[in-house]
Amino acid sequence: MIAEKGLAQNRSWIPQDSISIQRAIQLIEKHEGYHFFYNSRLLEKDGTVLLKENASLQVLLAQLVAKTDLGFKVKDNTVILFKTFSENDTLAQQTTADFVRIGFRIFDSMSGELLPDALIRIKGKSIGSLTGSDGTTELELSKQAATNPYEISYLGYQTVDTLISLSHLAIGYHNIAMKSKSIELSEVVVNSTMRKRLQELNAQKNALNSIHVLAAQAKERLPDQNIGEALQRMSGTTITRSYGEGNTVAIRGTPISYSSVQYSGENLPSAQIEGRREVIISGIGLEQAENLTITKTITPDQDGDAIGGTVNLSPNFSNDEQLSIVGEIGSGYNRLSRGIGLNGRFQLSKRFYPSEKFERGRLGIKLGGNFDQAENGRDRIEVDWQNGLFAENPEQYLIRNYNLRDLQNRRTRLGYNVSTDYLYGRGHKAFVHFMYNNRTDREARNRVRYRMFTGNYSDATTVLGADVERDLRDRVKTRKNFALQIGNEMYLGNLKFNTSFFYSKTNRTDDALRTTFQYDDADLVLTRTSTNFPLVQGTDQDLDNVSLYNLESFRPSDLREVLSNTMLGRIDFEKPLETFLGPLSLEWGAKYKQLNNSNERSLTFYDVTGNNPLNFSSAAIARKGHPYFAGRLPFAYRIDRTAVEQYFTFNPSRFTENPTLSLTEQASFYSRTKENIMAAYLTFKVSRHDWDFLTGVRFETNRGTYRANEVLLAQVEGGNSVIPQEKKTNYSLVLPNFQVKHRFNDKSQARFALTTGYARPNYNEISPRRIIDVEDEEVILGNSDLKPAASTNIDLSYELYTDDIGSFSIGTFYKRITDFVYRTNTLTTGNEWQGAIASEGYQLTSYENGIKADLYGLEFNAQTRLKFLPGFLKYFSVIGNYSLTNSKANTVGDVSVRLPGQAENFGNLMLAYDKKGFSAAAALNYTDDYLFAIGVVRAEDLLVDSRYQLDVNVAQKLGKNLRIYAEFINLTNRPVRGFFGNKNRIRELETYSWWCRFGIGWKF
Repeated sequence: MIAEKGLAQNRSWIPQDSISIQRAIQLIEKHEGYHFFYNSRLLEKDGTVLLKENASLQVLLAQLVAKTDLGFKVKDNTVILFKTFSENDTLAQQTTADFVRIGFRIFDSMSGELLPDALIRIKGKSIGSLTGSDGTTELELSKQAATNPYEISYLGYQTVDTLISLSHLAIGYHNIAMKSKSIELSEVVVNSTMRKRLQELNAQKNALNSIHVLAAQAKERLPDQNIGEALQRMSGTTITRSYGEGNTVAIRGTPISYSSVQYSGENLPSAQIEGRREVIISGIGLEQAENLTITKTITPDQDGDAIGGTVNLSPNFSNDEQLSIVGEIGSGYNRLSRGIGLNGRFQLSKRFYPSEKFERGRLGIKLGGNFDQAENGRDRIEVDWQNGLFAENPEQYLIRNYNLRDLQNRRTRLGYNVSTDYLYGRGHKAFVHFMYNNRTDREARNRVRYRMFTGNYSDATTVLGADVERDLRDRVKTRKNFALQIGNEMYLGNLKFNTSFFYSKTNRTDDALRTTFQYDDADLVLTRTSTNFPLVQGTDQDLDNVSLYNLESFRPSDLREVLSNTMLGRIDFEKPLETFLGPLSLEWGAKYKQLNNSNERSLTFYDVTGNNPLNFSSAAIARKGHPYFAGRLPFAYRIDRTAVEQYFTFNPSRFTENPTLSLTEQASFYSRTKENIMAAYLTFKVSRHDWDFLTGVRFETNRGTYRANEVLLAQVEGGNSVIPQEKKTNYSLVLPNFQVKHRFNDKSQARFALTTGYARPNYNEISPRRIIDVEDEEVILGNSDLKPAASTNIDLSYELYTDDIGSFSIGTFYKRITDFVYRTNTLTTGNEWQGAIASEGYQLTSYENGIKADLYGLEFNAQTRLKFLPGFLKYFSVIGNYSLTNSKANTVGDVSVRLPGQAENFGNLMLAYDKKGFSAAAALNYTDDYLFAIGVVRAEDLLVDSRYQLDVNVAQKLGKNLRIYAEFINLTNRPVRGFFGNKNRIRELETYSWWCRFGIGWKF
């Protein structure tokens, strides 16, 4: 007998007229809470049926199959339809293999939305699988195992228990409609935000390793436009900023270059002027990814160069049977620049060519684009400190150089993506993913430079005979990136066989005009040096007097280009095995990757000659807009680019080209890198009872060729020289990996991981470059003998989940890092390179491997709906994460320091409200101070101060398809502040004020 589960016997939903059998099945699933298993071929000759309104469910099912050759079975809340003939005979006709493959498609019973990361397991056993982004998965099982009952679970939904009839064991996908546990039906229908949060939690809960996920459409609940801004909300991350936007990301307190950014599981290349390996993420729109996934414990199939972890941008797949059109258009306002912006995005998605075997369509296409333009800017100061400048107190640190920067900028971001997949057989899929991003900054940077080091300190606050400069850098800074992946997934029997090709290219170009006006032999007095705003004034001159400055130099063009690309091919295998331990998944594969990076520079440098150079009074324009640093510092004039260009055009005899300086600048910037990486891995995955085990090993070998120049800047004319340098490296690493997850019940679990990883030195660190400045007695020296940093990582965590989109987790981690790279500042001994004896005693900046570093951390994550509160308060949610880290690093000489990039405390807190189409959120982000660079002594460490930021967004749906929104960023108006050794010595201060965006979105 079928239990009616308390449902009313008066079934008013039953139509009065005859309907098709398929329509009757849909209505029963929707209103009765039962789910049907059947092969679509069984209903090829779909007849009609007339259902009786007051009949029991048993009678309804009998009416459903009365005029067909079908029978039915009911197991719990699952109805199985099958042909009424011998099941054993049918099974023998379908397969004689030892293994059969069973497909599942899991979706929301009300919205029809596919559910990724749903868990399908054989009931009472550990055999199972997770659905992919299209809500489907396949199990490779022995014939005996395949006939057991199945359990389908998804956080926030009612668990489904079901059997699969032998008559259609290995045919088609079995559709499972899951019903939400939400107590309010309106929330299930309207509130897609909750479904997205459930997707995030299910992905995290069901993964074997430790991950954190930000699902698609996060833009609808976060005030974030790019990947960098979104990552600051996630657990264990800190970001750096550019013009106030998230720019780079660090994971778990490690240096930025210790974390990798990936597209579809493959590392994106970095193109940094400074030669660092970290990927700039401010140019990637949030819409470019289906999901953002942070992996904290990598697995053997992933690249090993991820000590901190990885950020992966999952490509967009199409799951829409009908054409889906999503768009948004809006504007914005920046308080600092008083500028108006424009932004928009669109996305089209559809599957084509449906068939009996592929009900949703063989071919899926999803394409999208985004555009954002903002008038932004920043007020910035930079201060260099040095001891030994005042003879009477050589230990005292005084200001060596002080820059005031006034920057106006128009930032434009353009991106688009295309993803296609074609299903050409059961479990067989070919796919292509493409992503393109272009971030362009058109900036005019005016600067005032107080160059104390060119004069002499007569006391601790007075400098005599120093230079003061006013210069302009007017440039277009462009960063482009594209990534292409072509792949294939298929089965050869029960062997899963995947291949893919990946190519990505990133290039950064700076095309700048530079000009400098100079005032020589100025006598300066300094005040407020222990505050955020040191003040420099002339002892007997007003330094804002434009007539004091004359044109010193001019560069009509200074073009720098950094190009980096990655090309790789990989092959992966997966095979199920029956062992004495139970079912086992064996995975193995190999990869070959080539990485290239190059730096080029082209410029023409002109010195100003003659007795009557251009005076600044003829090229000065009054600074307009906001008061510089709210009036705390003077900055009255900017340089008129047009006036300088006209002077250069009409007075060529007053300029002399300096080819020596131009060539040495080009040679100093030049570098070439080529790295060939080969990797192979082997992984075993075993599930036994409530335990999941992963163990494996990855082998990587790296062969690198590095080219740069030795540049000698001599004091005598004609004494400069450029000598090409080349260095080759070759090293291999073995990276073992062990991870285990234990489920206490269906809501709580614990994880343990023992993993290994490494980090390659930055390009500028391992480059064979040597820059020898004889006049200033300074040397910049790369170190091609650097080893990669290596780490051993231990992770332990506990997780608790609830059905109402709630979760709590606590975890701890430890990393032992050897051979970490740090910058050194010493004096040359004459033994550093052949011929170094001629530069003995020079100030040397180079890089060394540290001995070891220990990094410890605690992580807390929690989110819950406040449904226990009365009235409107129950629609609030609280989401938060907090990380506490500590580190100790030992450099050569056994000097103990903090690990660069490690902040002791950082976290996020968000209060959100969501009811019937209206949503709002206030998000607070906090990062403690952290070490940016290690100095020669502790007093010379460069640190970044703590910072918090409050962002707010509100949105209102208008019907089913429209949405209006407003977003407010950096309402706390917090600057980015760095200091030198202690907080009384300001190193840098950068402020952006607040800005906002608003607009309308649609979805059809």
